[in-house]
Amino acid sequence: MKFALKYIYITLVICFAACSDSDDQINMEHDRMVDLLFDIQVAKIATENAPPNDRDSLAKVYRRQILDMHDMNKEEFDEFVNSLSNSPQLMDSLYIDIESKVDSLKESMKADN
Repeated sequence: MKFALKYIYITLVICFAACSDSDDQINMEHDRMVDLLFDIQVAKIATENAPPNDRDSLAKVYRRQILDMHDMNKEEFDEFVNSLSNSPQLMDSLYIDIESKVDSLKESMKADN
C-alpha cells in the first residue's frame, strides 16, 4: 500500500508540475483535501485491481461517487487539481497526512482482528 501511495504521489507531482500555469488559491480545509485525495487513492487502487475490461467503467463510477461524497462537481475538482499543482509543499503535507491515515486504518484493522 505504501508503494502504491508513493507511486501515485510521484505521478501526481509530475502531472501537476506539467499542468501548472496559475497562482490559484485552494479554498478547502486541509482535512477535506486529505479525505478527498485518500478516496481518490483508494478508488485508483481498486480500479487497478479490477478485471481489465471493467477498469474504465469502474473509474467513471468511482469518480462520480467521490465527487458526490465530497459535494463537488467536475469543474470544482479540476480547479482543485490545478490549484494543488502550484503548491508542492501543500501536496507533500497532504500526502504525509494520507500516509498517516492509512497507517491508522491498518492499526484499527489489526485491533479488530
